[in-house]
Amino acid sequence: MKFISEYSLKENLRRKCYFIICLITCFLVSLVSLVLKTIVSQGALIFLMLGEKDSGEIDFYLMPTPLTRNSSYLSLDDYHKDNAFFNFTKYGELMKSYNSEEENPFDTSAIRTYFNGNSISKQIYLMLIDTEREKDIELGRSYPFGKLAEGECLVHKNLISAGQHEFYIQIPLNNYLIDNLLHYYYDNKTITNETLENLENLMEENNFTIEFNCKIKDILEDTYGKESADDDNIVIMEQEYFYKYISDFLPISIEQYFPDFKNILKKDIKPQEFGNVLIINFPKNRLNFYTESDYDYLLEKGVKYMNKVVQKMGTLQYYKVEMPLIKIMNRYKYGTTLLNLILNIILLGIFGLSLILIHSLLLITTETNAFEFGVLRLVGNFKKILY
Repeated sequence: MKFISEYSLKENLRRKCYFIICLITCFLVSLVSLVLKTIVSQGALIFLMLGEKDSGEIDFYLMPTPLTRNSSYLSLDDYHKDNAFFNFTKYGELMKSYNSEEENPFDTSAIRTYFNGNSISKQIYLMLIDTEREKDIELGRSYPFGKLAEGECLVHKNLISAGQHEFYIQIPLNNYLIDNLLHYYYDNKTITNETLENLENLMEENNFTIEFNCKIKDILEDTYGKESADDDNIVIMEQEYFYKYISDFLPISIEQYFPDFKNILKKDIKPQEFGNVLIINFPKNRLNFYTESDYDYLLEKGVKYMNKVVQKMGTLQYYKVEMPLIKIMNRYKYGTTLLNLILNIILLGIFGLSLILIHSLLLITTETNAFEFGVLRLVGNFKKILY
C-alpha cells in the first residue's frame, strides 16, 4: 500500500491532466448514481402527477346521501342528517375535540358546492370554493388566482370567446337550493306552515331556474389541480359570497310567495354550512404520503386516516366516503414497482461500473510505476529517483 500510495501520488503530480480527467469521470459516475437514487426514492411521485391529472389534488371527499325528508324533526341535528348539505361549522366543532399527536383532519378540510348548469347552449360545471382555505390544505398547488370578489368568476377558456367580460349562468333551484334552504328555516320555526304549503305547491307546479351574469375575473387555462384535467367546462365562484349575490336574481314568483327569502340569503345564510361536498386532504406536505411505492401501504394509510374522521363524525351526517386519488393510483401500482426495479438495476450497474473504473485507474497507475521501477533496477539504479 505504501508503494502504491507513493508512486500514485508522484504519477498524478506529474500527469495532472490525466488525474483531472479521472477525477471528473468519477464525479460524473457519482452524480448519475445520486440522480438515479433520487428518482428511485421519488419514483411514485411521477405516477402521482398522472393520477392528479385524472382526479385533481383531492385525497378524500365526503358526499351527503340524503334520505326522504320527514315532515318534522326532533332537533336541528336530525335535519342535517337528512339533507343535501354539509354543515362545516358543526363538523369543525366535532373535530375540535380530536385528541391525537397527529394533525387535526379539520385543519386540512374544505367545503365545496357543485352545480350542474348551462350557459347559452353549453353545459357548465359551477364550483363554489373557499380559495384561501383550499390554498392552506394544498388543494391546487399551481393555482395562480387569489380570492374572488362578490359577483366575480373564473371561466374555462373553452366556454368563452375573446374579449368577453361577463358570463351568463343558469342553474336549477328546485330540489336543491330553494327546497333545502326553505325547509331548513322552516325547521327553525322561521317559516310558517302556510308558507311551507305554498312552497310545496310552487315546487310541484314549476321547474325553477335562476339566471345571472358574473364578471369574468380571469380565464382558466387549466384546472390547476382543483379538478380533473378533463373537466373543460368549469366556472369557479367564491362560496362565501354566492348566496348573497344570487339573491338579487331570484324569480319574481319566488319573491312574491317568499318576500323574506332574499333577506335570508343575504343575512342569515352561513355559506360554510351549505356545501354539498366535504374535501379532506392528508396533512401538510401531503406529497410525502405518496412517495411510498407500495400501493397497499398507501391504501392502508388512507383508510386509517379516514377512519379517525368517520369515528369522530359519528352520526352527524349520512354520507359516503371516496378516495379518488388513491383509487386512481391503483392503476399505476405495477408501473411504480417496475420503474423502481429498472432504476435499481441501473443503479446497481453504475455502482459496479464505478468499482471497475476505480480499480482500472489504480491498476494502470500501479503497473506504470512498477514497469518504470523495474527499468531503473535493470540499469543498476537501486535508489528511488524523485521526478
